Amino acid sequence: MIRNFILMTAAACTITAAAASCGSTTVKLADLETTQASAETTAETTLDNEIVGAIQSVAEEETEPEPVLYEIDIEPPEGYTPTGSCVLENFETVMQEPELPTGCEVTSLAQTLNYLGFSVDKVELADEFMPIDFNGTYTMNDAYIGEPKSTRGMGCLAPVIVQTADDYFASVESPCYAADLSESSLSSLFWQIDEGRPVIVWVTIDMRPRPWYYQFTAQSGEEVWFNYYQHCVTVYGYDMENNVVHVADPLVGNTTYDLDKFEEVYEAMREQAVVICGDSSTEGTYLPRSDKPQSEAVSRNQQEAEKAAEEETSENAEINEETESSTAEEETGSEVQRGM
Repeated sequence: MIRNFILMTAAACTITAAAASCGSTTVKLADLETTQASAETTAETTLDNEIVGAIQSVAEEETEPEPVLYEIDIEPPEGYTPTGSCVLENFETVMQEPELPTGCEVTSLAQTLNYLGFSVDKVELADEFMPIDFNGTYTMNDAYIGEPKSTRGMGCLAPVIVQTADDYFASVESPCYAADLSESSLSSLFWQIDEGRPVIVWVTIDMRPRPWYYQFTAQSGEEVWFNYYQHCVTVYGYDMENNVVHVADPLVGNTTYDLDKFEEVYEAMREQAVVICGDSSTEGTYLPRSDKPQSEAVSRNQQEAEKAAEEETSENAEINEETESSTAEEETGSEVQRGM
């Protein structure tokens, strides 16, 4: 019905135009038929093109692939046992001092990301992405406790570094993600290295088992215990024949430690470990992950931004109050003068 209406309208317009042109009042029937046929053909072609275009547009929308969550298998094969040696080449240590004297965890994350091709600074990660708690409100699973830029900072555990890494990936729209490998045996971590993935692990500064001490009870009611020698490094290689692990230690540099001693300390520190899945060349779309840790604690920069916003709101409220008070006084004075 729509097509017929268009054809009739087009023909009518053509007849009208022919009758009015050059002041002529004589129109031949053959000319009208030819003009009408041409108009019908043009209208049909235009309508057909519009229909085809609409169908193609809908088809393209329907066939556009949905973004896929990037995920890799990080589970070692059953029965895996490390043999021989494997050392990731060109891994460079990032030193935590002088900027972050107690920020070994975020520094270990920075050096691991750098190795994987991401250009990011340890201080940027600490300020912009790492949840931090200056007041003893949270646990080390929720935030870095204390001040990593001082010598009196305490530290954080694996879930905080996972969140810090994932928040960074979100900011650069990378499909990569961090995985918490805590409670994994040290030997199983070596499989990650076989696959080209260095592993962030928690140990002690002097590579000796050290006791944990009660610090405080968090707002959640959970007790916070801390090891005063707590340290974090990146393992990037192992050598079973020489019984050593290759480590990027933010306080020492690239070094090796006795494997047995390292394993003992790793276990004493409750087997905390994090691995980064993917690198800067990984293709895909960033998608939020349902299993990502999300603490109520926020980063230093976010805390400062929220504080600045509160102060601005308070200042504006004071200015408005003063303005209203001044206006009221002026109005009162004017009324008094009129009364006189």
